[in-house]
Amino acid sequence: MQDLLQFGLAPSTKIMTVQDRHMVTHIMGIGRPTSPKQTIVSEPQTTSRLFQLNSTVVECLYLMVDVVVNNVMATSLNPDYSQYMFKTESYYHPYCPIVWGNTTSEQECWMGDEKVPLPDLDTRNPAVIEKYGEWIENLVKEYSIDGLRVDAAKHVQMDFWPPFCAKAGVFCMGEVFGGLDVDEVAQYQGPQALDSVLNFPLYSGLVQAFSIPGPNNSTALAHVFEESKKKFKDVGLLGNFLENHDLPRWHNQSVDPQSLYNAMVLNFLTDGIPIVYYGQEQWFSGSADPYNREPLWTSKYEKTAVYELISTLNKLRNFFANTTDWLTKETQVLTISPHGIAVMKGDIVSIVTNIGSPPQNGIHIAVATPYAASTATTNILTCQQWAVGARGMIDVEYTKGGVPVILVLTTLLKGSGICESTATTKGASSQSSSGFRGSVSYPLSWIPIILMFAFAVSPISFAW
Repeated sequence: MQDLLQFGLAPSTKIMTVQDRHMVTHIMGIGRPTSPKQTIVSEPQTTSRLFQLNSTVVECLYLMVDVVVNNVMATSLNPDYSQYMFKTESYYHPYCPIVWGNTTSEQECWMGDEKVPLPDLDTRNPAVIEKYGEWIENLVKEYSIDGLRVDAAKHVQMDFWPPFCAKAGVFCMGEVFGGLDVDEVAQYQGPQALDSVLNFPLYSGLVQAFSIPGPNNSTALAHVFEESKKKFKDVGLLGNFLENHDLPRWHNQSVDPQSLYNAMVLNFLTDGIPIVYYGQEQWFSGSADPYNREPLWTSKYEKTAVYELISTLNKLRNFFANTTDWLTKETQVLTISPHGIAVMKGDIVSIVTNIGSPPQNGIHIAVATPYAASTATTNILTCQQWAVGARGMIDVEYTKGGVPVILVLTTLLKGSGICESTATTKGASSQSSSGFRGSVSYPLSWIPIILMFAFAVSPISFAW
């Protein structure tokens, strides 16, 4: 991490972390200073730093770049188009404010506002399509880019993306802003659009289920899991997240730390590619932009309990991804409760709760597993062994607070470096969830890191 921080991260820098299906991935966006005349190809310092960054991460990481194609930045509603790559007004849609919920308006009207408007490119224009294809092909080759995070993907007509991504020749994950409605987002994944999209339905479901105060709606989250398997082309390629630069921080929405721990477990151990926005491991709590883009260095890079949880989850995920067919197994909902939810992906059972930190006598979640009675499992967050009860049942009690429980067959942990020498036998099917201890620390190299600045690459201009 210290090596990567040398590349001039600004106070508004944002860093996210993600785990690819097979290995660690990096995402980085460069661009959009205040002057529309500045472009990535005319900024020697920027291009030099991008080359340096790629040479730093190339041995063990993938480099993804955040790109913007739907608009440019201006400072008036009548900009001087000669400053941009597309130099005449004919390449742009006429100005109109967006009517949200109207697809045509969202794709053809201008984002931003009247002080800093974002002139919208006519991405149906054959000349625009051709030039964008040439630009992205050259960008990917010049910087050895491994993947793209496509900004504001739904603000461009869907059929633009297949030829654009084909020219890029790399994995494309699009931002399609949405809520619980799976259909609205799922339509953008597949051969008709993009390889992947950010998983806004899962994010919305996690907020519904775990935010404190909140509705504690585990049913809505379970519905997202089931609908996603039916309607997304490949749930394993979705980008799961709990925070990003457009949304309030989790800790701004939820006051209890256990709500984050429980939601984080599902972010990593269900279908999809987990993304962790920089600063979440430091308990940053900014609200909406720009307050959610805090400088990271003020944290002094503390190895907090969240940091350690992310490290542990990533280590477990990497181990199962590299030694089993875990990535190909779909998430199954085992139990829905007013107090939480239990899911199983492959041989990892995650039991998570929304009750918060205070101990709750009499509150429990009963989970029916596919395992035989007396099967030995290990809670990888505490290294306690749990024996499966009669009829495959496991019962989690919360006399010590609402912490997550992650159970793995003890025999499958051999060679993982997780709980191999510290497991203690507890011959009972009903256990008190004793909490994530935060006592196991792994080197930062175990954490999947995506660098993503608070701006994105544009061939035309640099607009926020």
